[in-house]
Amino acid sequence: MQLDLDRTIVAVSSPLSPATRAIVRLSGAATIEILQKVLRDLEPDVRSIATATCFQATIDLDWCGRTLDSKIYLWPNDKSFTGEPCAELHILGSMPLVRKVVQRLASAGAQPAERGEFALRGFLAGKLDLVQAEAILGVIESTGPDQLQWALGQLGGNISGPVRQLRSELMELLAHLEAGLDFVEEDIEFISTAELHARLSHIAGQIDKLDQQLNSRGVNDREFELAIVGRPNAGKSSLFNRLLGSSRTIVSDQAGTTRDVVSSTLVLDGLSINMIDTAGIEELEDASPRAMAQSVLKQRVETCDAVLLCIDLSDGCDEASLTEEVAEVRRKLQLSNQQLMVVGTKVDLAVSQEPNIDLVVSVYQPDSIERLRNRLQRLVESQTNQQFTQATHHTAVRCRNALRRASKGLDLAIDVLQSGGGEELVASELHGVLDDLASIIGEVHNDDILGEIFSRFCIGK
Repeated sequence: MQLDLDRTIVAVSSPLSPATRAIVRLSGAATIEILQKVLRDLEPDVRSIATATCFQATIDLDWCGRTLDSKIYLWPNDKSFTGEPCAELHILGSMPLVRKVVQRLASAGAQPAERGEFALRGFLAGKLDLVQAEAILGVIESTGPDQLQWALGQLGGNISGPVRQLRSELMELLAHLEAGLDFVEEDIEFISTAELHARLSHIAGQIDKLDQQLNSRGVNDREFELAIVGRPNAGKSSLFNRLLGSSRTIVSDQAGTTRDVVSSTLVLDGLSINMIDTAGIEELEDASPRAMAQSVLKQRVETCDAVLLCIDLSDGCDEASLTEEVAEVRRKLQLSNQQLMVVGTKVDLAVSQEPNIDLVVSVYQPDSIERLRNRLQRLVESQTNQQFTQATHHTAVRCRNALRRASKGLDLAIDVLQSGGGEELVASELHGVLDDLASIIGEVHNDDILGEIFSRFCIGK
């Protein structure tokens, strides 16, 4: 990204679709001058505004004498998000009008913003660090409450805060160490070897803890669990075996053949699924093994990640009966957070038109089984690591790599200290650790890293 901080930039910062309101953003040294050119009947003069303010104004569109009412949010100094004069024009969200406003501002001296340039200017002005800048994109990309919560936490400093604290502690130790080197001939000790070792070990433990926290957010060591459920003889066990490619469970026309839960791992393009074949859903009040199997079924479904409901199409199934059966399964199994996929089985024996369900399969039709495999793979991919958006995942990977470099550097420093090596060697290793931690929050960076991160932003952010 070629960044010219001398230019004043403009972009639409709201979604590019019709809406009640739209936001056009300006930032740069000429913001006030440009507003002065395009706004009409300002009282007081925009040049006299000294602090952040909001006011109504009319935009001269320079288009057949037409104007447009707007609410202007103005930051006339370095107190803005970008650390420079900045303004937002909140206007009617008609796309032709939005484009006309951007063209009008451009004709007055503004230049189109690059991807992520507003956030990049904020980062370079010290308004936010690199982790927080990436969190902005995480907030934008969030599609669920967990993703949003993690991105907002990142924006609020749940990574930056601990990293800054660790750097502060390390800099204090390094200052003591280097002060001792300056006065080595006077035999003045600013920190003892024992204390230095203890504090370095403590910092190493904190770095490992932060690494584990990031790793636990992004990597789920537990296999994704899929429970195959349905009425007796709905084809669950046959489908289970066909997906695995082996006869893992007994198949029979007699109801109640599957009583114990049978599980096995299905691997799809590197993704592991702990697939569970369950007893058929029945209403049994006695204490028979089949009734006990119903209790086990409910327990396993409670803890699984997704449920594949098999509907036997050979018995005939219309929309009304399908809706009723799905509702009944949800009630009996008390499904809440689990993803539910409805699959029609025995389609080769179907006696009526197929209902509107997710997928129809037959264990005798390889293409249908392959389609189911693909659907299951997409399901696992969509459900795994939902805490991270793509942006926050990138942040976690980058931070973990830096933390692990820092951890190795600390281990080397501790080894040098324990082996009686010179304090100057310990200090050298600690300087490298400080740089690794600084790279997380962007206090040490290069143009390639910034270009890679901010190029993922959309224009206007």
